[in-house]
Amino acid sequence: MRKSFIILLYCISFFEITAQNYYVSTLGLDTNNGTKKTPWLTLTKALSSVGNGATINIGAGTFIETDYLIVPSGVNLIGVGSGLTTILVNKYYNLEQNLVYCDGSRAGWAPAIDKFCMQIMNGGNQTIKGFSMNGQARTCHGAIYVDYGNQVVFEDLNIQNFKFTGLWVYKSNNCEIKNCYFKDNCFGNANNDAGNIMFHANNNLLIHDNVILETGVMNGKGGYGIKTYSKLWVNSCFWTTWDANWNAWAIGTKIYNNTITVPELGTWLAGTNAVPDITIEFNGLSAKNCEIFNNTLNNHISLIGIKGTGYDFQSFNVHHNFFNLGSRYSYACEVDAQGMVFHHNYIYGGYYPLAQWGNNKTLNNLQVHHNVFDSPQGALPIIHTESSEFKDFKFYNNTIIDKNNVRNIFNTASGSFTNVDIRNNLFVASTACSDIFSNSTMTGKIDFNGFQNISPKGTNFISGDMKLTLTGNKPTPYAVLQNSSPAIDAGGEIVDITVGSVNNPDLGAFEFNGVLWTCGVGNDTKTTTIQLNKDTVLIQK
Repeated sequence: MRKSFIILLYCISFFEITAQNYYVSTLGLDTNNGTKKTPWLTLTKALSSVGNGATINIGAGTFIETDYLIVPSGVNLIGVGSGLTTILVNKYYNLEQNLVYCDGSRAGWAPAIDKFCMQIMNGGNQTIKGFSMNGQARTCHGAIYVDYGNQVVFEDLNIQNFKFTGLWVYKSNNCEIKNCYFKDNCFGNANNDAGNIMFHANNNLLIHDNVILETGVMNGKGGYGIKTYSKLWVNSCFWTTWDANWNAWAIGTKIYNNTITVPELGTWLAGTNAVPDITIEFNGLSAKNCEIFNNTLNNHISLIGIKGTGYDFQSFNVHHNFFNLGSRYSYACEVDAQGMVFHHNYIYGGYYPLAQWGNNKTLNNLQVHHNVFDSPQGALPIIHTESSEFKDFKFYNNTIIDKNNVRNIFNTASGSFTNVDIRNNLFVASTACSDIFSNSTMTGKIDFNGFQNISPKGTNFISGDMKLTLTGNKPTPYAVLQNSSPAIDAGGEIVDITVGSVNNPDLGAFEFNGVLWTCGVGNDTKTTTIQLNKDTVLIQK
């Protein structure tokens, strides 16, 4: 009995020590003991003095550190709030002068993990929360780097003006980035690019309820919001010394409820040394069960070079996003991914809402349903492929509103659509036009579609005035059916797609008198408050 009592006392004492709270204050001293009454002055002192399970509470004010901050595993950093606590690291690093590719072809940028202001190496079970970090006019390399993290949560952070990236998560499990604000942390030009948030080789990463604003300040041109890229630094001498067996994947990644705004260039512009403006990019990795939803975006999602057959698993589920593209060159989604589903999205304006730019490959089982394509601007609006084959392509219950005489809905340059299934869609043009499928090489089934001012195609179609309500807020109740619409009950049943229909399914993206789906962040007061209140931060060298 006595032995058990001693063990219990030991466990309690150990828990009290490891779970202890420590304090850092602008009025503290590093000769103190880190208690609430006698706090430390610097995070450097605090981080070198505590162990797993400790929480470092950072007071209000600006904390100026002279070297990079190494955060031990299991140590929590909790500030008063991102509008009250600021961490500045006065350690500068000119990336472009230090790294050259092995073959000498050009100067190359690299992760330079030892140059991030805050580094969490092999970290786990910890929270990083409630403070701002500033790259001081992009003289600092990167804000936070996580290597082999496990259950690391980032919350209420304000990260601005870093040269390379704001937050990079590498080879980690079950990490989360939420309720944060990122602005102008994108290294980008025609040869080298990064994003405000970077991640590679992660399982179950959650990125949600953040505001990301990139204005292209690196070169006055392009920039990324969120980016992953498996091909970085493969030929870099520095990189091969760090990870000779480079591989990248994204399993169970979820990106949702974010507002992401990037510049509006929309393309690789010749002679400008600019990257395209991409809100979210997955590039050249293995992807499985990833989900992108409920985001408000002003430029495209790029899903390029994604590995997988597309039949044994789903790579991406992209749904309930609001793409506010306007009357400019931009597109909603680059669909170079196997086994992808794109549904319940509202795409306003833009060129090529869905595009595949040609890799001479076969893209299997792309499924597009219950989307609204409103007022596309380009010549080839909905699905465009350069030189690849779209095999087993499915296009169900979409509403296409052509106000700009676009004319061709599906287009192939030298590619093809094989074994298509195109059903229950509404194709509505402002003025009369002929066959909207004329620029495509296509085989398969076209059935139960509605055509307004467009020559009908396929079987069991209807034509005439579809009586859409083209007033109201976007995305809904805009483009819903009026009670006299011939599209009501005019569709065919599709397993797992036309659920919720009273009789036969209606044509188009919205079921008459059904529950109207909405998309994007909308009037989310949390992210709106973040965007309004977090654009001011102290800059001090």
